[in-house]
Amino acid sequence: MLCACSGEQFKLEEAVPQSPESLATRDFSASGLSSRTGTVDWESKLEDAQVDEAESTLKEALSLNYEEARALLGRLEYQRVSLLLEAILLKAKSLAELGRVKEAARECKIILDTVESALPNGIYREINEDSKLLEMFHRALELLPKLWLQAGSLDEAITAYRRALLKPWNLDPQRLAKVQKDLAATLLYGGVEAGIPSEYKPWGSMFPKTGIEESILLLFILMQKVLHGEIEWDQEVMNHLTFALTISGEFLSLADHVEQVLPGRYNRVERWYFLALCYSAAGWKLLALIASAEQRLKDAEAIIDLALDETGNIDQLELLRLKAVIQIAQEQPKQAIETYRILLALIQGLSEHHDENTSKLQAERALELEAWLDLAALYSDHELWLDSDICIKKAKATKFYSPRCWHATGRLFEAQEQHKEAIIAFSVSLSIEPDYVPSIISTAEVLMKMGNKSLPIAKSFIMNALRLEPTNHEAWFNLGLIYKMEGLVQQAADSFQAAHELKVSAPVQSFH
Repeated sequence: MLCACSGEQFKLEEAVPQSPESLATRDFSASGLSSRTGTVDWESKLEDAQVDEAESTLKEALSLNYEEARALLGRLEYQRVSLLLEAILLKAKSLAELGRVKEAARECKIILDTVESALPNGIYREINEDSKLLEMFHRALELLPKLWLQAGSLDEAITAYRRALLKPWNLDPQRLAKVQKDLAATLLYGGVEAGIPSEYKPWGSMFPKTGIEESILLLFILMQKVLHGEIEWDQEVMNHLTFALTISGEFLSLADHVEQVLPGRYNRVERWYFLALCYSAAGWKLLALIASAEQRLKDAEAIIDLALDETGNIDQLELLRLKAVIQIAQEQPKQAIETYRILLALIQGLSEHHDENTSKLQAERALELEAWLDLAALYSDHELWLDSDICIKKAKATKFYSPRCWHATGRLFEAQEQHKEAIIAFSVSLSIEPDYVPSIISTAEVLMKMGNKSLPIAKSFIMNALRLEPTNHEAWFNLGLIYKMEGLVQQAADSFQAAHELKVSAPVQSFH
């Protein structure tokens, strides 16, 4: 207990009551009071916790009423506790100077335990900003983790930092940010293996599961505070965030935060160099796609081979898939199948080391889905129906309600001339994603094969596809076929010309 007053715990956030005669007009101290009473031993009475007797003595000695006596006693006790906390803090600092750091940390912890026992839910309302007691508590709150770090007790230091942040203690924004930054740095550079306490885990699946994740989350919070002007710009925060996201392979996220930094923090050369490094993998991919759009497929594959040596895991997986697609475009099915085999083996190996619902695992599963469907299309083109069907089932096991999975199913039925089953599969795909252009075009193609009576419906599908993707060469080609079937030769020729020009300049994979 911090103090007792008439049998009730004295709350820090409660203001000291004042009488009509206003005790504020007279500043009583313990020494001054003793000189006026002469014979009263105040220290012994307070230490014996005889609060009622103390109040009676105050009333008799100073001719005060009950309210005034109680208020004065509260003020004296408040000052006494403030001095006591300051003494403990000075003792802790002295022990630290003498090299007895662990003892200093234990003394400092006494202050925190005492205040927290009186205020278990923290300090929600500001007391007095110039309160000496509050200032002593804040200093102890900041000092304790530093003492544990100095003593080499990393786990204790992390616990002390978390304790300072877990409840509201009325720290001003700059001091609070300093504690958050120090915890992030401690977790990032020394607390990689530090686990998350069990009492935090029920907070939800999105709660950080490792020290690195907790550190990144704290740094994200600090960057948002900087952007909103709540705290001053701190280059150390950006340095820590750069390191954290780099070792995590989150280069695009790092680029987003660099772009959000206000002008003037970095000069133009430094900013663009920073962003170029962040977008390095994306740059290699873009360069390969541009080469493929110019029909320089061998150059595109060579670019991918160079990029594979300079990128992280998830970027390497994306580049491997692009390499396989380029090999298919070069009519090298065996090499493409081998590349897909390597890709799927890497995905399986990496997935075993990731927790559920992480962004990396989700990205890897998305790539796995695309790889199986690419293989299904490759086998279908070579009339290997059974192998194609197996690949589609593997893809559906990864994500059953995927529009591309059902589109691949429809393409397989279409290749086997099972038009009704193909229409059903394309309908399922469009029910999942109504604007999925490949399924819209494929539906039109099947309708065209079912006779001239279906041409108006097929044409409406093609027009819808062109509305969504005006540069889709397959849509223009099918529109030309429809015009030709309708006897509109000039319109058909124009559509075929547009389809040819778009196909010649199209990359092997979408830029998006």
